[in-house]
Amino acid sequence: MPTTDSPSKKLRFLKWSINSLKLLGVSTILSGIKLDVAQTAVQLGIGLSSVKIMNNLREGLYSIGFRIQ
Repeated sequence: MPTTDSPSKKLRFLKWSINSLKLLGVSTILSGIKLDVAQTAVQLGIGLSSVKIMNNLREGLYSIGFRIQ
């Protein structure tokens, strides 16, 4: 059983949060996902294919129309 601070528990909570927001009509954009977190998500079968994932905050904001100078 994973501890409360385990990466798998955090990823499952993230996926639950994304699904909950989707029910409310919110499109989720994640940015800055570290490689080890992404690999853990794949290993656990936690699919994030319905989520737009950007390399960094600037790209995420740009994708929704914000421009940072």
